Amino acid sequence: MEEVRDIFGSAPLTGLEYNLNIEQNPSRKDIRTAAELLDAFPLFEETVIYKTQAHLGIYDVLLAHCRNLSSGKYKGRRGECCSTLVGAKGIGKTSSLQIFTKICKFMIPNVHVVYVNFNNICSSGPKFLEFSLITLIMNQLRQLGLVVPEVGEEEAPKDVLLTYLQTADINVLVLIDELDQLYKTVLPVNEITLHDLACLGNQPTGRVSVVLCGSSGMMEDLITTNGVKDINIVAEFPLLKGAPNLNGTKYITKRVYSALPTDLGAVAIVSRMELNDANKPWLRLVAFAGGCSARTTGQILNDSGANGSVLLGLSPDSALSGHNTLNKDDMNHLREEIIKGLYKKNNALFKQFFDSNGRALLHKLAIVNWEEQFQPLLFAEVNSIWKKLINKKKVRKEDSGKLVYNLLHLSDRCWLTIDGVVDSRPERIYPFSMFHLLKQHIKEDALPEASDQLITYISQGASASGKYLSDPKLLAGGCGDGWCWS
Repeated sequence: MEEVRDIFGSAPLTGLEYNLNIEQNPSRKDIRTAAELLDAFPLFEETVIYKTQAHLGIYDVLLAHCRNLSSGKYKGRRGECCSTLVGAKGIGKTSSLQIFTKICKFMIPNVHVVYVNFNNICSSGPKFLEFSLITLIMNQLRQLGLVVPEVGEEEAPKDVLLTYLQTADINVLVLIDELDQLYKTVLPVNEITLHDLACLGNQPTGRVSVVLCGSSGMMEDLITTNGVKDINIVAEFPLLKGAPNLNGTKYITKRVYSALPTDLGAVAIVSRMELNDANKPWLRLVAFAGGCSARTTGQILNDSGANGSVLLGLSPDSALSGHNTLNKDDMNHLREEIIKGLYKKNNALFKQFFDSNGRALLHKLAIVNWEEQFQPLLFAEVNSIWKKLINKKKVRKEDSGKLVYNLLHLSDRCWLTIDGVVDSRPERIYPFSMFHLLKQHIKEDALPEASDQLITYISQGASASGKYLSDPKLLAGGCGDGWCWS
């Protein structure tokens, strides 16, 4: 159906197809962990499936839901069949969900998978706005070849779907991506969708399991409706007002590890390198340039043959949503002071990168183990910064309780990277990337040249044969006098 063109689905293999698949790929039999899954599917439809800590965490959750569905563990039990995945942007949530939707049938032959991306649905025209979630699921199952009954005038869609699945002995895993986007638009169909989720989260049929996913740091406040107490969250997510409490129907939050800007291991996996002393100099340059998420690392590697514009493009102020943050006085003051605080706390580390005249010694980015030396700000330190801003009247009195909201917002807009989140409060605060932190101190007219140089060193670190140079002098080969720091 054209109206569900952006929703992916997978139907189980027949018994014959499944047995043939197992004969040809014995490693796909009895897969129980994400590590086993990724060993069995190192490449799928010419797409490399990464094995970062974030990807492992995502696939472990999806596999567990599928295996429980397949074995009937959810039957007769309320509130155990659903979860909420929460993680930062760029760690691979969407790609993992889409790939799992396609490969599940090769491992677990009696589970259908339906994938729904609300980011696409909310921006793909009026046809999508006609259907609530359960109707979309039924339409998708029909596309997969199932004979799902039509809904009569006196029938509720949820009753028709659940009765059909029980009668036909069918299991369905529903993957909901970018749920936070749904809360941004107040429409009757969106309200119905949230109530559909509440129903699916608390039904005991054992035939449906749902995994929600979102990128906003406010996800937990949305699904628990705790955010309704904060006028700033309600302003950004107006559907929250009057929304059902999904966590109350057991959408248990499962937080996915987000790659920190010091995680060389994540960069090594995405670039398909071994994390060893020979490769670390080059890995440090890539990590320093863009942080260590799968998305930014991939962008840098794909564009490293170009110029430094790729680094400037990764900066949050290049995106409309990130640039708009600069217009919010209290948030912008906090951002500026956090950047200053991070730089000051790591001043001894940064001094190693410059000569006595303040010129950059760029090759030292490759040989200094900054990934081990760097220290993030703790929440207590950021809280102290916030109190000083309040005392200096740079934060309005009525906004004095917005610290956590502002930190989560800055993380959502990729101004910061947060870690150790407990009850929506981050315990450690990092910059988006090391380059993003340091570029605040580069003179504006020297920034393009600095970006070009760093990308040049990354591309020079790889020879045509794909071997990476470990000699820091070769990595820095061709570097000029460095660039000036303000």
